[in-house]
Amino acid sequence: MLINQVKLKHSKGTKVEIENPIKYSVIRTFNLWRGTIDVPHVSVIGVDPGINFGLTGIDRGEVFCVSGYVEKHEHQMERAYCIAYSMHDILRAVEFRGSIDTITAVEGAAHGKHFRQVQLAEVRMGFYMGLREIGRELPRVIPPMTARKWATGSGKDPVYLKYPLMNPNAADSLGVAIAALEKPPD
Repeated sequence: MLINQVKLKHSKGTKVEIENPIKYSVIRTFNLWRGTIDVPHVSVIGVDPGINFGLTGIDRGEVFCVSGYVEKHEHQMERAYCIAYSMHDILRAVEFRGSIDTITAVEGAAHGKHFRQVQLAEVRMGFYMGLREIGRELPRVIPPMTARKWATGSGKDPVYLKYPLMNPNAADSLGVAIAALEKPPD
Protein backbone atom coordinates (compact mmCIF):
# COMPACT_ATOMS: atom_id res chain seq x y z
CA MET A 1 0.00 0.00 0.00
CA LEU A 2 1.33 3.42 -0.97
CA ILE A 3 0.28 5.04 2.30
CA ASN A 4 2.74 2.82 4.15
CA GLN A 5 5.53 4.46 2.14
CA VAL A 6 4.70 8.00 3.31
CA LYS A 7 7.37 9.22 5.72
CA LEU A 8 6.42 12.48 7.42
CA LYS A 9 9.33 14.63 8.59
CA HIS A 10 7.32 16.61 11.15
CA SER A 11 5.17 14.94 13.74
CA LYS A 12 3.31 18.19 14.43
CA GLY A 13 2.14 20.72 11.88
CA THR A 14 4.05 23.95 11.31
CA LYS A 15 1.86 27.06 11.20
CA VAL A 16 2.31 28.94 7.93
CA GLU A 17 0.99 32.44 7.26
CA ILE A 18 0.38 33.27 3.61
CA GLU A 19 2.39 36.32 2.61
CA ASN A 20 0.55 38.78 0.37
CA PRO A 21 -2.61 36.70 -0.09
CA ILE A 22 -4.57 37.49 -3.20
CA LYS A 23 -7.42 39.95 -2.88
CA TYR A 24 -10.09 37.26 -2.71
CA SER A 25 -8.32 34.92 -0.28
CA VAL A 26 -10.45 33.35 2.46
CA ILE A 27 -7.54 31.25 3.77
CA ARG A 28 -4.82 33.21 5.57
CA THR A 29 -2.94 30.57 7.59
CA PHE A 30 -2.62 26.80 7.61
CA ASN A 31 -0.74 23.98 9.32
CA LEU A 32 1.82 22.08 7.26
CA TRP A 33 3.40 18.62 7.40
CA ARG A 34 6.11 17.54 4.93
CA GLY A 35 7.41 14.12 3.99
CA THR A 36 8.39 11.77 1.20
CA ILE A 37 6.91 8.87 -0.78
CA ASP A 38 8.45 6.64 -3.43
CA VAL A 39 6.51 7.83 -6.51
CA PRO A 40 9.09 10.00 -8.29
CA HIS A 41 7.30 10.77 -11.57
CA VAL A 42 3.80 11.66 -10.41
CA SER A 43 2.01 14.79 -9.24
CA VAL A 44 -1.32 14.57 -7.43
CA ILE A 45 -3.47 16.84 -5.25
CA GLY A 46 -6.15 15.48 -2.95
CA VAL A 47 -8.63 17.60 -0.97
CA ASP A 48 -10.86 16.89 2.00
CA PRO A 49 -13.22 19.88 1.53
CA GLY A 50 -15.01 21.68 4.32
CA ILE A 51 -14.84 24.76 6.51
CA ASN A 52 -12.03 22.85 8.24
CA PHE A 53 -10.23 21.36 5.25
CA GLY A 54 -7.27 19.20 4.34
CA LEU A 55 -5.17 19.44 1.19
CA THR A 56 -2.36 17.05 0.21
CA GLY A 57 0.08 17.38 -2.67
CA ILE A 58 2.43 14.67 -3.87
CA ASP A 59 4.98 16.05 -6.27
CA ARG A 60 7.81 13.89 -7.62
CA GLY A 61 8.30 12.01 -4.36
CA GLU A 62 7.74 14.93 -2.00
CA VAL A 63 4.57 15.09 0.12
CA PHE A 64 2.93 18.03 1.84
CA CYS A 65 -0.24 17.87 3.89
CA VAL A 66 -2.11 21.00 4.92
CA SER A 67 -4.98 21.63 7.31
CA GLY A 68 -6.72 24.96 7.47
CA TYR A 69 -9.88 26.92 8.03
CA VAL A 70 -12.01 28.73 5.45
CA GLU A 71 -13.04 32.17 6.71
CA LYS A 72 -16.63 33.33 6.36
CA HIS A 73 -17.71 35.41 3.42
CA GLU A 74 -20.79 37.62 3.31
CA HIS A 75 -22.06 35.91 0.15
CA GLN A 76 -22.31 32.14 0.41
CA MET A 77 -21.75 31.31 -3.27
CA GLU A 78 -19.01 33.93 -3.62
CA ARG A 79 -17.08 31.91 -1.05
CA ALA A 80 -16.68 29.12 -3.65
CA TYR A 81 -14.90 31.54 -5.99
CA CYS A 82 -12.69 32.77 -3.14
CA ILE A 83 -11.74 29.22 -2.12
CA ALA A 84 -10.64 28.42 -5.67
CA TYR A 85 -8.29 31.40 -5.67
CA SER A 86 -7.07 30.69 -2.13
CA MET A 87 -5.83 27.27 -3.24
CA HIS A 88 -3.31 29.00 -5.48
CA ASP A 89 -1.99 30.90 -2.43
CA ILE A 90 -1.45 27.63 -0.59
CA LEU A 91 0.23 25.88 -3.52
CA ARG A 92 2.53 28.87 -4.03
CA ALA A 93 3.38 28.97 -0.29
CA VAL A 94 4.39 25.29 -0.20
CA GLU A 95 6.20 25.58 -3.56
CA PHE A 96 4.13 22.91 -5.32
CA ARG A 97 5.43 22.66 -8.89
CA GLY A 98 3.12 20.02 -10.34
CA SER A 99 2.88 19.33 -14.06
CA ILE A 100 0.33 19.43 -16.82
CA ASP A 101 -0.45 15.80 -15.94
CA THR A 102 -1.19 16.52 -12.27
CA ILE A 103 -3.96 14.22 -11.04
CA THR A 104 -6.54 16.06 -8.94
CA ALA A 105 -9.21 14.63 -6.64
CA VAL A 106 -11.73 15.94 -4.12
CA GLU A 107 -13.53 13.88 -1.52
CA GLY A 108 -17.23 13.61 -2.28
CA ALA A 109 -20.11 14.08 0.13
CA ALA A 110 -20.69 11.60 2.94
CA HIS A 111 -24.18 10.53 1.92
CA GLY A 112 -26.30 9.50 4.88
CA LYS A 113 -24.16 11.50 7.33
CA HIS A 114 -25.37 14.66 9.02
CA PHE A 115 -22.37 16.97 8.63
CA ARG A 116 -24.23 19.83 6.93
CA GLN A 117 -23.43 18.32 3.51
CA VAL A 118 -26.00 20.48 1.71
CA GLN A 119 -24.76 23.71 3.34
CA LEU A 120 -21.18 22.81 2.45
CA ALA A 121 -21.90 22.40 -1.27
CA GLU A 122 -20.35 25.79 -2.09
CA VAL A 123 -17.19 24.90 -0.14
CA ARG A 124 -16.81 21.60 -2.01
CA MET A 125 -17.48 23.43 -5.30
CA GLY A 126 -14.81 26.03 -4.48
CA PHE A 127 -12.17 23.36 -4.00
CA TYR A 128 -13.38 21.56 -7.12
CA MET A 129 -13.07 24.78 -9.16
CA GLY A 130 -9.58 25.39 -7.79
CA LEU A 131 -8.53 21.87 -8.77
CA ARG A 132 -10.09 22.30 -12.21
CA GLU A 133 -7.64 25.10 -12.90
CA ILE A 134 -4.65 22.92 -11.97
CA GLY A 135 -5.01 19.61 -13.78
CA ARG A 136 -5.53 18.79 -17.42
CA GLU A 137 -8.45 16.47 -16.66
CA LEU A 138 -11.51 17.13 -14.55
CA PRO A 139 -10.90 16.45 -10.85
CA ARG A 140 -12.00 13.04 -9.67
CA VAL A 141 -14.69 12.98 -6.99
CA ILE A 142 -13.84 10.14 -4.62
CA PRO A 143 -16.39 8.93 -2.04
CA PRO A 144 -15.06 9.03 1.56
CA MET A 145 -15.31 5.25 2.08
CA THR A 146 -13.46 4.61 -1.19
CA ALA A 147 -10.64 6.95 -0.14
CA ARG A 148 -10.34 5.14 3.20
CA LYS A 149 -10.39 1.73 1.52
CA TRP A 150 -7.64 2.57 -0.97
CA ALA A 151 -5.55 4.38 1.64
CA THR A 152 -5.85 1.99 4.59
CA GLY A 153 -7.17 -1.26 3.15
CA SER A 154 -10.44 -0.86 5.05
CA GLY A 155 -13.36 1.51 4.50
CA LYS A 156 -13.91 1.60 8.25
CA ASP A 157 -10.47 2.73 9.45
CA PRO A 158 -9.90 6.51 9.41
CA VAL A 159 -6.61 7.56 7.82
CA TYR A 160 -5.63 9.65 10.86
CA LEU A 161 -5.13 6.44 12.88
CA LYS A 162 -1.93 5.93 10.86
CA TYR A 163 -0.82 9.50 11.69
CA PRO A 164 -2.27 10.32 15.13
CA LEU A 165 -0.40 13.63 15.47
CA MET A 166 -1.74 14.88 12.14
CA ASN A 167 -4.96 16.85 11.83
CA PRO A 168 -7.79 14.47 10.75
CA ASN A 169 -8.66 16.68 7.74
CA ALA A 170 -5.05 16.66 6.52
CA ALA A 171 -4.92 12.88 7.00
CA ASP A 172 -8.17 12.44 5.05
CA SER A 173 -6.77 14.55 2.20
CA LEU A 174 -3.72 12.27 2.16
CA GLY A 175 -6.14 9.34 1.80
CA VAL A 176 -7.87 11.08 -1.13
CA ALA A 177 -4.50 11.71 -2.85
CA ILE A 178 -3.40 8.08 -2.35
CA ALA A 179 -6.78 6.83 -3.64
CA ALA A 180 -6.40 9.06 -6.73
CA LEU A 181 -3.02 7.41 -7.40
CA GLU A 182 -4.12 3.85 -6.70
CA LYS A 183 -7.70 3.76 -8.01
CA PRO A 184 -8.02 3.77 -11.78
CA PRO A 185 -10.36 6.49 -13.15
CA ASP A 186 -13.94 5.40 -13.85
